[in-house]
Amino acid sequence: MPIFEETMLVGRRVGVAQAEAYISCTIAFAARAAERFSDAGEALDRALRIFSSLGDRTGAAFTLAQRGHLHRALGEVAAAIDCFHESADLRAAIPDQRGSGMSLTGIALTEAVRGNVTPARSLAREAAQMLDRSGDRPGLSRALDNVAAIARLSSTARAAQSASPIHRRRLPTFGRQAPVRPRQRLPVQPEHLTKLRGLRR
Repeated sequence: MPIFEETMLVGRRVGVAQAEAYISCTIAFAARAAERFSDAGEALDRALRIFSSLGDRTGAAFTLAQRGHLHRALGEVAAAIDCFHESADLRAAIPDQRGSGMSLTGIALTEAVRGNVTPARSLAREAAQMLDRSGDRPGLSRALDNVAAIARLSSTARAAQSASPIHRRRLPTFGRQAPVRPRQRLPVQPEHLTKLRGLRR
């Protein structure tokens, strides 16, 4: 499992305590994929306790984003939005542009599920731009998929088709990019924070 390999690499850099928390996040991901949602929640609780006790905002933000996806899988839309916002706020304060883009994607997907397709599509495009600037080509590819998926939810075929050529132009560069460093930090643009705060309920 690639996520397990990434977890091990992160663990070697951050130390034993954080490594345990990252492994708990990986366990949570696997449990969520297997629809063992209670196990996933317990693993995320454990990870968040460890990260919080260490003052590790990066790990806490990652865990909160994963909790947001868990809530989204359970159909708990309001709770998912809250987790993604908490994650985005932590990542903006670091600052971590790549991580902020990932949190923004979670908000976009959840807003789309809630039926707020227009702001969801705008947020998804913002997230794709942030991931593009951070150099995260795998993340950008996924973000562009989400732009198209949200456009399809709105039954706007033209919007879905417009996302696809962008995606095709990005993919040829995929194999030539240097790996994204998990703790890479880039500044978050102020206008992105303004839009996020405007979406709070």
